[in-house]
Amino acid sequence: MRKINFLILIFIVSFLTGCTGIKEQAKLLWGSSTQALENQRRQALVETFACSWEQCFSAIIQYANKEVLQTADENRAGFSNARPSDEATLKAVKTTNLEIFLQDRNRRIIVVMGVPGSVQTTEVGVFFTPMEETQTRIEITSLSTLAKIRAGEILFAHLGQKFQKINYGWLWDYHD
Repeated sequence: MRKINFLILIFIVSFLTGCTGIKEQAKLLWGSSTQALENQRRQALVETFACSWEQCFSAIIQYANKEVLQTADENRAGFSNARPSDEATLKAVKTTNLEIFLQDRNRRIIVVMGVPGSVQTTEVGVFFTPMEETQTRIEITSLSTLAKIRAGEILFAHLGQKFQKINYGWLWDYHD
């Protein structure tokens, strides 16, 4: 009888809140909810680039995952007791501190963490909105203003090296 009452209660709650509410609550418990970042989009840093959203999305993923090969001796260069090894072994070393926490191509969002100067677990959302076929609006937001600004500096600079920045001449960007 208790199981039936519990199932009825779950059914009533899911009916009243809708499936979206349940999904978002599950994501919140799981730790992958982006609702707080989406709520901050009105205060986002915004730039537009001459690229498709897929190209911009891939460029951010590649940048965050960028690695270079270094020899073991180069890895020890900063230590006072470093000794040259007989055989230089190559090791992949990550060149950025950014970690991809979540990437969702369907919703056009990337969440990164590890922004320099902020707590390692501070989430920064990168939203991609196609403006035209070859133009994409990038919005960077976070609950931390410092993390948002620093991530914006890093990611916008990287995208600016790969794609032309579109300047509409607006003093600020308007959100619908």
